[in-house]
Amino acid sequence: MNQVKIKNKIFETKDLEGINFDEVEFERCVFAGSNLRFASFSKCKFRVCDLSNTTLEIVSIDECVFEESKINNLDWSDVAISSCSFVNSLVNNCIFAKLKPGDKHKKMKMDMRKCKFVDCDLTGGVFINADLTKVSFKNSVLEKVIFERCKLEKTNLVGAKLDQTRFDNCDIGNAKLDLDGMIAYGQANGFVLDGID
Repeated sequence: MNQVKIKNKIFETKDLEGINFDEVEFERCVFAGSNLRFASFSKCKFRVCDLSNTTLEIVSIDECVFEESKINNLDWSDVAISSCSFVNSLVNNCIFAKLKPGDKHKKMKMDMRKCKFVDCDLTGGVFINADLTKVSFKNSVLEKVIFERCKLEKTNLVGAKLDQTRFDNCDIGNAKLDLDGMIAYGQANGFVLDGID
């Protein structure tokens, strides 16, 4: 499928199972609740789409762009994701982790170095053992997000809202924060501002 544009389509539960999409632009489509089992998306664009509550089982998503879309309540554990951009989208309550094949309890390193989340709302999300080196979360809402055993080298958190954000056993080096982010990070880790009466 080359240079295809699909607009205003509501996908049924099994419409996308096992289908490969290459360079498809989805606009105002609803995938909510669909089963994307064995599907692959390469160089696709999702604009003002709703992918909330979809089943992602053995799915490949490569070089895709998600703009102004709803991507809530998804478990990305069984997704091969690479070089994707999330822009001005709702990505609430999502789990970004990579499961070891054959073991649903063992987490592997999830390579997300070429992804970005700009102006997104990721409230309530979880990143486990993810390599987020140089990933941009610029101006995103990261409230109540948990980063567990993640690599955050040179990660851009400028303008991000970090209220109640946790960084558990993370490798943080040269990550960029603005003053508000630094204060929120400090408060989440038990620090208090002194000298303010």
